[in-house]
Amino acid sequence: KQFVGLEKLLGPPKMNLNKEKLAFVWEPQEQEVGYNVLKYTITYNTADEYEVYIEKGVDKLKPKQELITTEKNLIIYVNAKPTIKISPPTKQTVQANHEIIIPIYINDLNNEQTLSLDMEPTNLKNATIQDRKFYWTPQNENFGSNKINFIVSDGILRDTAQVEVIVD
Repeated sequence: KQFVGLEKLLGPPKMNLNKEKLAFVWEPQEQEVGYNVLKYTITYNTADEYEVYIEKGVDKLKPKQELITTEKNLIIYVNAKPTIKISPPTKQTVQANHEIIIPIYINDLNNEQTLSLDMEPTNLKNATIQDRKFYWTPQNENFGSNKINFIVSDGILRDTAQVEVIVD
C-alpha cells in the first residue's frame, strides 16, 4: 500500500491540512467547544505490480495505479478549561471565631460536564464549600495570614484562584 492523498471534506473552518506532515492542524476556538465532525478521504495505491512503458526508446517500469479512496468520519471533542473567580477582594480580614463567607464563581463552556470544587489546604478546620460559597470560622490558631487556594476541575482540566484571609 502506498499513500497517495488526504483531503478534508467537512470539518471546523480553521482546520487545515498540513501536507508535509500529513496531518490536520487546528487550534480550536471558544465557539468550537463540544463535539466537532471531521469528514475526510484517504487514498492509497494498492497495486503491487509494475507496468512497462517506453520513454525515448528505453523500456521503463512504473507502478500500476489501483487507487482506493476511503471516506472517514471522526468526532472530535473539544474540552474547554473551566474557570474560577473569587468575588473581590481577594484579601479579606476576619476576627477569630467569626464566620467569613466568600462567593466562588465557576464556569465551564462545556455545559454537559460536572465540575468539582475543592480547596487547599484540605485540612482547614471549620471550613466548608457549599453552594459555591466558602464558609470558614477561623480559630485563634489561625491568627495571621492564611492563603487558601480554590480549584475547579472538569475531571481533565482545572483552574485555580487564591484568597488571603487575615485572621486578627
